Amino acid sequence: MRLHSSLIVLLLLFRLAYSTSIPLSACGSGEAVQNPATSVGTCVLPAPTSMGVASVSAPFFGDSRVCGACFNLTGSKGSTIVMLSNKCDSGDVCTQSDHVHFILAPADFAKITDAASTQTANKIGYQQVSCDFGKKISYQLASKPNADYLGIRFSDMEAPIQSVRLNGSPTPFVIENNVWAWRSNGNGKDKALYPATVILTPGANGGSPVSISVSQTATGWVLSTAQFKPVSPVGQDVCVTGSPNQYIYQDALTAGWSDQSYSYQEPINYAFPDPDNVIQAKLTAGGAVQLKFEGGFSTKYIDALKFSIKSSSLTSVKVFFGSETGTAVDVTSEFVTHTLTIEALGAQSSETYLSFLSAQQGTFEINNIMWVFDTSIPTTPGNIDVIGKPKPGTTTSGATSSSSTTSNTIPTGSSEFPGSGSDGGPSGEGKNQSGAASSVQFYLSALLSLQLLLLLLN
Repeated sequence: MRLHSSLIVLLLLFRLAYSTSIPLSACGSGEAVQNPATSVGTCVLPAPTSMGVASVSAPFFGDSRVCGACFNLTGSKGSTIVMLSNKCDSGDVCTQSDHVHFILAPADFAKITDAASTQTANKIGYQQVSCDFGKKISYQLASKPNADYLGIRFSDMEAPIQSVRLNGSPTPFVIENNVWAWRSNGNGKDKALYPATVILTPGANGGSPVSISVSQTATGWVLSTAQFKPVSPVGQDVCVTGSPNQYIYQDALTAGWSDQSYSYQEPINYAFPDPDNVIQAKLTAGGAVQLKFEGGFSTKYIDALKFSIKSSSLTSVKVFFGSETGTAVDVTSEFVTHTLTIEALGAQSSETYLSFLSAQQGTFEINNIMWVFDTSIPTTPGNIDVIGKPKPGTTTSGATSSSSTTSNTIPTGSSEFPGSGSDGGPSGEGKNQSGAASSVQFYLSALLSLQLLLLLLN
């Protein structure tokens, strides 16, 4: 009995060694909000038991081919895997095509960011992954089929379905109201015979097509005998939380940033003409212009912070992130451009706040606050049917202080999402060499399993 129990434990551990979801696409950058009303929604799929579900903005949802697709979402706090089950098409944020907008249940939202202090995670990393349901594909008849019509929903796929066809028929299935529907071409020869053999082709990196036998009298969700076998592209990068937009302030605060300043003589003016808009701060001693990025941001691909500052009443201002471990810069009566490495600002792996503090009472002006990105920052893939267009960086003239930088532009991406299998990721840290990493993970897990088995046998 003891040996039998040990073998069961060993098998479970081997299952865990293979239970890691496989990356199927490049990494993208989007945003997420929480909503308690998130449900299985438009896709009409059964709710998974191993993960939460999510809604996604309408342009990304497209014609519903993403129904049942799984995504790993990464924020400043951690990661979570969700299955897409609903479309968000109400309001500007759900209909815009500039970035992907996810709506998560509070439990999933709390896994990626500090849900107690924010309702929006403005920069998250997202990546399509295999769902790892651990079972075969299921199907459900949308209505009673006949020789001229067959409508089916599918669930529990390891990868999204790209196309469906009926074996022996030249007429393809089309998506109608989130149902894969086949109709005879009407020539008298194109008929469905039952049980019908339906061939499913997965999307990018989803593996080979599979065949499912569909019964004309099936009721409810029926478990098939087939499943996709996804294959991760070689050299696929591991996603981190999204990097922020290059500019923090240029004539105005950019999306995601808000004012959290304190100890000021009068409210911070974010549109002070000098002659273009600049930030003017009139502070008491110990006051600061403090900017907050809702949901936090990753510092992984940020080299430095660049900004211009001047003051007629102050000689220095301290710049820092979440704690006051930062760097003081000299201030003169004319605008001077400073470039501070993020190490000089006391950066952690993720941050939420950026502050400019004055130890004395006085007034200063700041302009053109921007990030200087590492040259290895991944290219940003476009959304489904939407090509992303990151804003190119521009240089700011003037003297510089502290460490210099190598680049201040974001590379533009041209790959459509899901990923094409090319490597658009960074060249060093965070890289997941699919074959090698998977092998290492397997052998380590196997070794752990054998060690545990020996302990149980002793």
